[in-house]
Amino acid sequence: MEGEAGSNGGKVLSEEAGEAAHRLRGVQLGLADPLGQQESASVSEELGKGAGEVTGSGDVRAGDPHVEQAAFEFGWKAVLRSRIAALPALSEPRRQEAARSVRTVLAALRRAESSCWQERWHNGGWNQAPDLAPLFGDSVRASAFKSGEIMHGLGVLLCLDIVRPSYDWLGRFRFTAGFERLRQVRGAEFFATVRDACQVRKVTRVQEQHAVRMLTIPLAHTGKSPRDLTSQDMLDMCRVLSSRRGQRPPGLTLAWDLLRQLGVLPAGTPTLHDAQRRQRPNIPDMVDFYGLSCPDVRNLIIRYVSERAPAIDYITTRQLIWKLAKRFWKDLEEHHPGTTS
Repeated sequence: MEGEAGSNGGKVLSEEAGEAAHRLRGVQLGLADPLGQQESASVSEELGKGAGEVTGSGDVRAGDPHVEQAAFEFGWKAVLRSRIAALPALSEPRRQEAARSVRTVLAALRRAESSCWQERWHNGGWNQAPDLAPLFGDSVRASAFKSGEIMHGLGVLLCLDIVRPSYDWLGRFRFTAGFERLRQVRGAEFFATVRDACQVRKVTRVQEQHAVRMLTIPLAHTGKSPRDLTSQDMLDMCRVLSSRRGQRPPGLTLAWDLLRQLGVLPAGTPTLHDAQRRQRPNIPDMVDFYGLSCPDVRNLIIRYVSERAPAIDYITTRQLIWKLAKRFWKDLEEHHPGTTS
């Protein structure tokens, strides 16, 4: 759809399409927004400037669906070509495959209403989805998942910092190839230093892999480079992943120590054990520790305990959460899977 769109014959792309693509790429790649998120706004602005370019209001979210699709395809094809070309170690066939995979994922994301990809990710329920397949149409599910196209597209989106999944989501899905490319994009030299440090420490290959994974997950969630990570980033990840497993995720202690050794965490940073002991969790964190499946019940417990907390001490608050979240509702979920009330 790179010519005309819309039943009323309004031209979506004028003869100045090349110039528009250049402007669009500048808007998308040079955004003050760190995520490059304002997809709909920037496409609307750039493609809706000329009276003959977009009919109606020029808002690609609210106009003719053909206009919306044309703007989406035109804008993001240009952006994707530019950004994917910058990814390391991608041959031309692999670049084309990456662009195709990303377009498949973005098409599914666009089903959720929002003005940016990260909000669509959140509003579409992607962070909570135990299985990705239902988020895609029947026509793409079987072939795309069988070929690995969906996971490849998601991995590329992480590298491009288009979406930033939750720690819980990143802990549930493994992106071996995607995470490796993310490390190349965000800090190839840093991770080479990490591997050297692991050799000096004489840790096992498995221990090194776990630590490297623990250093990669916060990059995908925060959008940071590895040398910008903070102790709070690591503690936040630890709290979420620990609530899923009931124990500290493997490799986290080594990852923490490597950040201290390499000067990422400032001098005087305590050990992970001491840092966790000093940081008192808040009510949502304490409830989330038990990994309740029903978000409505989780939110209800948080609201109730938050109302009671000012009148009781901290130990009593923790005991109340344990009784409601663990002894009552978690036990109910374990014996009656799928219950919501």
